[in-house]
Amino acid sequence: MFDKCIYFNLNALVRDLNRVWDQEFTDTGLTAPQGYLVALILSQPGMAQKEVGKAMNLDRSTVTRFLEAMEKEKLIQRQPSPRDGRVTLVYPTKKAEALKAKLEKAFKNVGHRVEQKLKQSDVKDLIKLSCQMRADLAK
Repeated sequence: MFDKCIYFNLNALVRDLNRVWDQEFTDTGLTAPQGYLVALILSQPGMAQKEVGKAMNLDRSTVTRFLEAMEKEKLIQRQPSPRDGRVTLVYPTKKAEALKAKLEKAFKNVGHRVEQKLKQSDVKDLIKLSCQMRADLAK
């Protein structure tokens, strides 16, 4: 019944991938979304909160709640921009920096597990198609 339904199949795939991600992120003490956020902030310290939301495809209120929770865990710090007080910048803490190697290992392990099931070219094609669909649906 659902074998031709893109919504059902993509959601089922996401649930399956979440199980894999959760297993690999156990060592970090973070959930997969938290791991992505910390990795993002580590790669771009001082990123504007608005840009965090854009990069993670989250609305403003969700980003605010997410960052508040991460701040309570002492993984990030938010500071007003010295150039524009209306803009909030997000920085990693030393606690986040200490997780960098574990996060890199988790990302690498997930990649290996997925590539054991799919050819690397299929993974690249799936990502490319997913990105294109997201862009098209956002219009």
